[in-house]
Amino acid sequence: MSRITRPEEHFPFHRPLDALVTRREYLRLLVLSSFGLLVGTIGVALSGSLRRQVSHAPQRIASIGDVAENSALNFRYPDANSPAILIHLPGGRLVAYSQRCTHLSCAVFFDPHSVRLVCPCHEGFFSPADGHVLAGPPPRPLPEVELRIVDGEILAVGVQP
Repeated sequence: MSRITRPEEHFPFHRPLDALVTRREYLRLLVLSSFGLLVGTIGVALSGSLRRQVSHAPQRIASIGDVAENSALNFRYPDANSPAILIHLPGGRLVAYSQRCTHLSCAVFFDPHSVRLVCPCHEGFFSPADGHVLAGPPPRPLPEVELRIVDGEILAVGVQP
């Protein structure tokens, strides 16, 4: 004859009802966690939008006559670990950008034949007129280095991310 077993014999673990989480408590935890994530996301978004232009100490790059038209000059700004590039565009306008590609930080260079900034690592191309992406994988424009010309000297005065 077969013996009748009770569920407690197969599952000997007993848990008091006080340790259970009610649906109301679980929902409260879920809502509070979601609210915390929302506040954190808003904080990160606001901090990114508040720091648009960062000013640094002015630094001399070159004299106006040192850079021929349709050519470029590499320099470091705002510190020794930040490569940048000064470009004398056809037509006489001077612009400067961070030399780090916004895709994977490869060094970009100015190609005078195509009049483009080129990232050789993953074939990214930027417009030298405004630093915007022309082609390739870079997700955003190059950060612009603010320039000021004083008594024929080209000065870097800030960086716009």
